Amino acid sequence: MSPKSTATLSAVVAAVVSLAFFLPLVNRSSTASNQDGPGRAFARIQASGVVRAAYAVGAPLLTIDPNTEAKSGIFYDVVTQAVARLGWEVNWEEEVGYGEMIQGLRDSRYEIVGSGVWINADRARGADFTLPIYYDAVFAYAKVGDTRFAEGLGALNSPDFTISTMDGELGATIAATDYPLARTLALPQFSDFSQLVLNVLADRADIVF
Repeated sequence: MSPKSTATLSAVVAAVVSLAFFLPLVNRSSTASNQDGPGRAFARIQASGVVRAAYAVGAPLLTIDPNTEAKSGIFYDVVTQAVARLGWEVNWEEEVGYGEMIQGLRDSRYEIVGSGVWINADRARGADFTLPIYYDAVFAYAKVGDTRFAEGLGALNSPDFTISTMDGELGATIAATDYPLARTLALPQFSDFSQLVLNVLADRADIVF
């Protein structure tokens, strides 16, 4: 993909947002009896010496070598080292999509999501977060030569425009919260993130976060 194919808009859509991994919370619903409280989850980890981790794949957070299936990346290193210093091991249980991470915690399929995620209110209803490992910023991208947003992104909140999004990913949250009148072209979870940009390049969408 040519670096000149898309242009970064001058406006930052979201302020600096932190990335973190999840820890299970106390059961907040009397009807959700399948949830673990942190005490029960911690006791299970102490007894087994194993932390069950889910993960989402995406560079540079966490990647998998297609030939060896070896995992690597920033959060792979952080989680592996943090758990090792506690005298435990990590079992990388399953790959999950961004829209289903919280449900896996609620169902006690794993204790943490060991790859970086954006902290938002919806996820905070079912998970807790570590201190941020690092910070990111989100920008809006349009095709080179598209001058419709030259004065900012105010015009984007209109059914005349389509935003390229992915289910459960931060761009979908930004679109729904800040630009509810715009249409969206949503990719399913586990799609290649490059497809978000390709939708703009192919004129199927006008902008991507």
